[in-house]
Amino acid sequence: MKKIILILAGMLTVPLIGAILVLLMHPAKMRALDMTAPTASLTNAPIGLKSPETNLELAYADTGAGVSEVSIEISQGETIKEIYSEKFSPSKQDSVLNLPIKRGAPELRQGQATIKVTVIDASLLNNKLVLEHPVIVDYIAPQIEPISSHHNGRVGGALLVAYRVSGDDVASSGVLVGERRYLGVPGHNLSPKITETPGLFVSLFPIPTSVDEDVSISLFAHDKVGNEARSSFYYTVKPTRFRAADLSLSRSFFEGTIKKLLGKYLDFAHLPFREYDEKVATDEQLASDFKLINEDYRRGLNEKLRSINANSTTTRLFEGAFTRPLSAAPTSSFGEQRSYSLNSIPAGQSIHLGIDLAHLINAPVFASNNGKVLFVGDLGIYGTTVVIDHGMGLTSLYGHLSSTSVNEQDTVSQGAPIGRTGITGLAGGDHLHFEIRLHNESISPFEWLDSHWIKDHIELPIQDIVSTIAPPTDTKSALVAPTVE
Repeated sequence: MKKIILILAGMLTVPLIGAILVLLMHPAKMRALDMTAPTASLTNAPIGLKSPETNLELAYADTGAGVSEVSIEISQGETIKEIYSEKFSPSKQDSVLNLPIKRGAPELRQGQATIKVTVIDASLLNNKLVLEHPVIVDYIAPQIEPISSHHNGRVGGALLVAYRVSGDDVASSGVLVGERRYLGVPGHNLSPKITETPGLFVSLFPIPTSVDEDVSISLFAHDKVGNEARSSFYYTVKPTRFRAADLSLSRSFFEGTIKKLLGKYLDFAHLPFREYDEKVATDEQLASDFKLINEDYRRGLNEKLRSINANSTTTRLFEGAFTRPLSAAPTSSFGEQRSYSLNSIPAGQSIHLGIDLAHLINAPVFASNNGKVLFVGDLGIYGTTVVIDHGMGLTSLYGHLSSTSVNEQDTVSQGAPIGRTGITGLAGGDHLHFEIRLHNESISPFEWLDSHWIKDHIELPIQDIVSTIAPPTDTKSALVAPTVE
């Protein structure tokens, strides 16, 4: 009997070893014995389902037998609705599914829901991964309406609009100028005269020099889920004709500028350092290097200024009209479109996004309005620079200084000394380069230096807002109906 058992065991062992060898020689068959579950993740992981649709992005993979089936369902309480199901033959090693979930397909009520993803592999064991993700079903967008009535601006200028937003979980709101978004702030941030009122917002926003008078401007508000509402309001935008200037400059100016700034640009742009010798440089080389400094370096510094100006407080710091930081007449115009050349060789272009003021050498420079110092230091083509925050995204820049007398985070009052004029950076002579920026868009300083403009565009709107939200004399609970044009 024992001999028979040994014979039978030997007969079974040989085929089993053979089967194992066959599996080892055929990876596809070996993968059929895969015991590892697939992997999957919702790469965009939405917090909710919004109107008109929400895009669900699912990445899944199985390096063993491969994925053979994916299904997705949404459940609310006892209700379960399948929104996607697909089987794959042959199986997939990895893939990304983009699935739009449209409002009403499936029918869901407002509130909590759960997205359930099931991924099954092609192994004999049908290894399974189940992924659950909670979401909020919210198809109701916020409501937004303007309450200010006068919005008359021009290209390269600024406007102020006040508006109300209502709805649950409003995440942000503001103004759209073309495709640019400028966020609003609570109304009381504009003035202590405005009482803190839920849903009341204001937006101080630029009309960039790069747009025309036909630009579309509207209000927007969206909630945490992503529903967005838009509302039009009455406004006018006048065109601005910016001066064009062809500047044929001397070789000595190009040599001095490149000697002073090329190394800084290469370091800023993380480019290899190269020796510069003005004695052997051709006019073409000088024009090319100047173009790099004036265009590429300028673009990079604008992004650095964007990060600096992003620290502007949402509360208004400025009071009344701005004053000239230097007692002198402008020697250049805002928005001037400049073309440079050296002995008829084109050397690039730039837009002068400020005004230049020149008086005496090393003349004292003063803060144009109340604020907080955001930046003090070297800023490439701007030279030694001071940037002051005036709140609500509004900042002023003072460039080409020879020295400074303030530090970052200092609080300054209008008229406080901040430095002295100089020739640092891309400057042909001792002067001050003065800019006003709003959400990092350069805007005309002349508006902010004009007391009449401040009265019409800042102070009068504040009075309108105060009167709009003030309760009527016959009842303390009702609000005056908003003015909408």
